[in-house]
Amino acid sequence: MSSDPGRLISRLDIRLGVPDLGDDDYVYPVARLLVDGVEMLARASKWRYVGWPAAEILTDDLPLLPAAHARRVTVYVESADPGGLAPQISSDGDVVAWNDFRIVYEAGNHPLDFSETYNWSPAGLPDLVFDARQYAAEVCRATAAREWESDSWQAAVLLRAYLLGDPLRPGDDLALGEEWEVGFAEPDREHAQQYRLANRPAHKTRGSVSAL
Repeated sequence: MSSDPGRLISRLDIRLGVPDLGDDDYVYPVARLLVDGVEMLARASKWRYVGWPAAEILTDDLPLLPAAHARRVTVYVESADPGGLAPQISSDGDVVAWNDFRIVYEAGNHPLDFSETYNWSPAGLPDLVFDARQYAAEVCRATAAREWESDSWQAAVLLRAYLLGDPLRPGDDLALGEEWEVGFAEPDREHAQQYRLANRPAHKTRGSVSAL
């Protein structure tokens, strides 16, 4: 695997974010797995997939790291049903590969748990190959950072809870007879002490607000 000079080597980046689904079941931070800067697995098929809750996949057992033998790992879950996308993760020299993607139905409660799986089918996704050193460093960084427990994420959770008690009604929406309320809140990665808000039912991002 590592000896193939024509194989495209991708970069893995892990970012936290709230899925923009307009669903109260998904208002907590999930691990977004970016391949060359793109969250390609979120729309891997006609179904909508989201990352695992960060606290469930960025754990001390490091499920995203390859083991001694290739193993299947559920990396994204379907937003409506308990299924997911599960490639085999393996290492060979200086690369890590995700291959043989399967759509797993009735996935378990952990990325490595297939105890409840009753069926799976090919996902039709291309194999992915990562630089082993960059990949391992990013998985370990995201796990050690425990960003979902940071002050900024805790503040976002509290901000959303506070705003839910009094739905916002901007003038433009009032003119259309629409009620605006918070769909999710998350730290604004580009501006310190600011938080991104989105509304429901349209679930459009409405910019940032500053923390006082």
